[in-house]
Amino acid sequence: MSRTVADVVADLGGFREARVVGSRRAGPDGVDTLNALFHARLAAPGPAFRLRVGEPVMWVKNDCDRDLFNGTMGYVTDAQIDGRFSVDFDGRVLELGPDDLDSIELAYAATAHKLQGSSFPRVVVPVLSNRNMDRTLIYTAITRAQIQVVLVGDPKHIAGIIEAPPRPSIREVGFGRAALELPSREPGRMGSDG
Repeated sequence: MSRTVADVVADLGGFREARVVGSRRAGPDGVDTLNALFHARLAAPGPAFRLRVGEPVMWVKNDCDRDLFNGTMGYVTDAQIDGRFSVDFDGRVLELGPDDLDSIELAYAATAHKLQGSSFPRVVVPVLSNRNMDRTLIYTAITRAQIQVVLVGDPKHIAGIIEAPPRPSIREVGFGRAALELPSREPGRMGSDG
């Protein structure tokens, strides 16, 4: 599946045009697996370093001092063997260093949850069975696209996921009546510890 997804992205114009929206981080169809594959296959030659020039990245922490927030997307513009690198975040290039590596991830692919609020010209969605995959996730993924969406997977399987009820609607959640009742207190009287 991951190689098919990579081929589809290439056919759509590459990662400046398309983004992979996944359902989970781990597993054979997970975004961590896809990011490692795309990094190995597509990253420009350069120093043996975690990030390479041109790679899409995502800032994953909130840093108000630098006006960077969890989910901010950018592209690596420079990467040095000593761990220094630069990222273009929507026209604002920031010089970053080894201490910032824990705050940044490859973003060839990201989960639908992580990309809420983002949009891309084209979106590729690998559709495989896992506990996160349901029609609400597919909806969230396809609404990230401005122009085109490509669902990758078996058409009958995809139709089955779309036709099935969303997972939250079939989940049994409840509390017994006793759990919902609050102890009564006399008006104006504090508890025993107050």
